[in-house]
Amino acid sequence: SFSYGAPYLASITNIATNQNWLTIVGENFGSNVNQMVIYVYHFYNDFLKPYPNPTCWYLPSIDLRCYLPNTQGASVMWLTVNGLLSNNLTHAYISPEMTSVTSPIPIAGGTMTIIGTSFGND
Repeated sequence: SFSYGAPYLASITNIATNQNWLTIVGENFGSNVNQMVIYVYHFYNDFLKPYPNPTCWYLPSIDLRCYLPNTQGASVMWLTVNGLLSNNLTHAYISPEMTSVTSPIPIAGGTMTIIGTSFGND
Protein backbone atom coordinates (compact mmCIF):
# COMPACT_ATOMS: atom_id res chain seq x y z
CA SER A 1 0.00 0.00 0.00
CA PHE A 2 1.22 3.51 -0.87
CA SER A 3 0.83 6.55 1.36
CA TYR A 4 2.01 10.14 1.30
CA GLY A 5 4.19 11.64 4.02
CA ALA A 6 2.68 14.30 6.26
CA PRO A 7 3.71 17.88 5.44
CA TYR A 8 6.65 19.20 7.44
CA LEU A 9 7.31 22.86 8.26
CA ALA A 10 11.01 23.67 8.67
CA SER A 11 10.77 27.47 8.85
CA ILE A 12 8.51 30.44 8.24
CA THR A 13 9.95 33.82 7.33
CA ASN A 14 9.33 36.83 9.53
CA ILE A 15 7.64 39.39 7.37
CA ALA A 16 6.83 43.07 7.66
CA THR A 17 3.48 43.86 9.28
CA ASN A 18 2.12 45.71 6.24
CA GLN A 19 2.86 42.78 3.93
CA ASN A 20 0.84 39.60 4.18
CA TRP A 21 3.23 37.36 2.24
CA LEU A 22 5.33 34.73 3.93
CA THR A 23 7.65 31.99 2.79
CA ILE A 24 7.22 28.52 4.21
CA VAL A 25 10.14 26.11 3.90
CA GLY A 26 9.41 22.43 4.35
CA GLU A 27 8.39 19.35 2.46
CA ASN A 28 5.43 17.22 1.37
CA PHE A 29 3.24 20.19 0.44
CA GLY A 30 1.71 18.30 -2.47
CA SER A 31 1.15 19.87 -5.87
CA ASN A 32 -2.34 21.31 -5.44
CA VAL A 33 -2.99 24.19 -3.03
CA ASN A 34 -6.71 23.41 -3.28
CA GLN A 35 -5.96 20.44 -0.99
CA MET A 36 -4.22 22.68 1.56
CA VAL A 37 -5.56 24.51 4.60
CA ILE A 38 -3.26 26.81 6.57
CA TYR A 39 -4.20 27.37 10.23
CA VAL A 40 -3.00 30.38 12.20
CA TYR A 41 -3.57 30.68 15.94
CA HIS A 42 -3.17 34.32 17.01
CA PHE A 43 -1.82 34.71 20.54
CA TYR A 44 -2.97 38.34 20.89
CA ASN A 45 -6.69 37.69 20.60
CA ASP A 46 -6.79 33.92 21.31
CA PHE A 47 -8.21 33.24 17.85
CA LEU A 48 -7.76 30.33 15.43
CA LYS A 49 -8.17 31.24 11.76
CA PRO A 50 -8.22 28.62 8.99
CA TYR A 51 -7.23 29.71 5.46
CA PRO A 52 -8.65 27.06 3.09
CA ASN A 53 -7.37 27.08 -0.50
CA PRO A 54 -4.75 29.73 0.31
CA THR A 55 -3.15 31.92 -2.32
CA CYS A 56 0.23 30.21 -2.60
CA TRP A 57 2.93 29.83 -5.19
CA TYR A 58 5.33 26.92 -5.19
CA LEU A 59 8.96 28.01 -5.22
CA PRO A 60 11.73 25.64 -6.33
CA SER A 61 11.19 22.19 -4.81
CA ILE A 62 10.35 22.73 -1.12
CA ASP A 63 9.16 26.30 -0.55
CA LEU A 64 5.78 27.98 -0.64
CA ARG A 65 5.05 31.70 -0.86
CA CYS A 66 1.61 32.32 0.62
CA TYR A 67 -0.65 35.33 1.14
CA LEU A 68 -2.53 35.40 4.45
CA PRO A 69 -4.75 38.48 4.84
CA ASN A 70 -5.45 40.15 8.17
CA THR A 71 -2.70 38.55 10.22
CA GLN A 72 -0.51 40.33 12.75
CA GLY A 73 1.60 39.78 15.83
CA ALA A 74 2.91 36.42 17.01
CA SER A 75 1.14 33.24 15.95
CA VAL A 76 1.43 29.49 15.76
CA MET A 77 0.94 28.11 12.28
CA TRP A 78 0.36 24.62 10.89
CA LEU A 79 -1.24 23.24 7.77
CA THR A 80 -2.96 20.22 6.35
CA VAL A 81 -2.54 18.79 2.87
CA ASN A 82 -5.35 16.50 1.81
CA GLY A 83 -6.11 15.92 5.51
CA LEU A 84 -2.50 15.15 6.56
CA LEU A 85 -1.45 17.32 9.50
CA SER A 86 1.93 19.07 9.68
CA ASN A 87 3.96 20.04 12.72
CA ASN A 88 3.45 23.59 14.01
CA LEU A 89 5.82 26.56 14.13
CA THR A 90 5.68 29.95 15.80
CA HIS A 91 6.16 32.99 13.63
CA ALA A 92 5.95 36.71 14.26
CA TYR A 93 5.80 39.78 12.14
CA ILE A 94 8.65 42.23 12.24
CA SER A 95 8.04 44.81 14.98
CA PRO A 96 7.36 48.41 13.94
CA GLU A 97 10.43 50.62 13.84
CA MET A 98 10.29 54.40 14.15
CA THR A 99 13.11 56.13 12.28
CA SER A 100 12.17 59.78 12.76
CA VAL A 101 9.55 62.18 14.13
CA THR A 102 8.76 65.66 12.87
CA SER A 103 10.19 68.45 14.97
CA PRO A 104 9.05 70.18 17.06
CA ILE A 105 6.80 67.62 18.72
CA PRO A 106 3.49 69.31 19.64
CA ILE A 107 2.94 69.77 23.39
CA ALA A 108 -0.85 70.16 23.45
CA GLY A 109 -2.59 68.96 20.34
CA GLY A 110 -1.42 69.42 16.80
CA THR A 111 0.08 67.18 14.21
CA MET A 112 3.29 65.26 14.00
CA THR A 113 4.54 62.78 11.46
CA ILE A 114 6.20 59.51 12.42
CA ILE A 115 8.40 57.90 9.79
CA GLY A 116 9.31 54.22 9.95
CA THR A 117 8.55 50.71 8.79
CA SER A 118 6.18 47.84 9.60
CA PHE A 119 3.33 49.96 10.98
CA GLY A 120 0.70 47.64 9.54
CA ASN A 121 -2.23 48.35 7.25
CA ASP A 122 -4.16 51.61 7.45
